[in-house]
Amino acid sequence: MIPIEIQMDIAKKMEQFEKAMSELYINYAKLFPKFEPLWRGLAVAETEHADWLHVFQARVADGTVHFNEAHIALADMIQTALEEIDREIEKAKNLKMLPIDALSAALRLEKSALEKGWCNSFDGDSDVLKRVLTALATDTTKHANQLQELFDAEVEAMQKQQDVARR
Repeated sequence: MIPIEIQMDIAKKMEQFEKAMSELYINYAKLFPKFEPLWRGLAVAETEHADWLHVFQARVADGTVHFNEAHIALADMIQTALEEIDREIEKAKNLKMLPIDALSAALRLEKSALEKGWCNSFDGDSDVLKRVLTALATDTTKHANQLQELFDAEVEAMQKQQDVARR
């Protein structure tokens, strides 16, 4: 089994990731009123995820929940994502992006979490961990799908504007 200190680091970084995503979405909501309901809804969901993971940490600390060795690389992957989120937050605060840029960044971050298997459960994981990870995966997939739909719609709208401008 992974040492408790490493398991706690993973759990804390997962919580930090959700909080950072919420902060990013709040910044996007302020910057892009057209999509404010989307960004605020995503921010609320990410805060809820952070709350789950905060409670979850107590169970990791007391040993009733544990990560499998397959999760050991998560801490470094999440740290890299946190650094990317910080850069995106700075761009938003400095007004250095368009709505399509925000949608693209958010989509990339949500998809990356799924593709890197942050929410995957493995044999040997505790049942509580499996339930939390399944719920996170379900919500993250939903977020990615919402973002993809809006991203695609924005790209289409931009293409139509360019077509009209060429005529």
